[in-house]
Amino acid sequence: MKHCVATYAASCARGACSIWSLERRRGGEERGESLLTVEIDAKGVMVQARGFRNRGRPIRKERTAIWMREAG
Repeated sequence: MKHCVATYAASCARGACSIWSLERRRGGEERGESLLTVEIDAKGVMVQARGFRNRGRPIRKERTAIWMREAG
């Protein structure tokens, strides 16, 4: 996604956060289109969600997908 997620490796290794990827799959695709990279802190709170090239705030459909995933 051309952003700095690799710099979080040490934080993830010590349990300070976890990094997740939000993908959109269509039909029988094995791997979908990457939409967002999401950082969750040790308390389970979403700290940030970034799109391609560190694009800022997620667009509406991405926010909806994050909420649905969290609620589900």
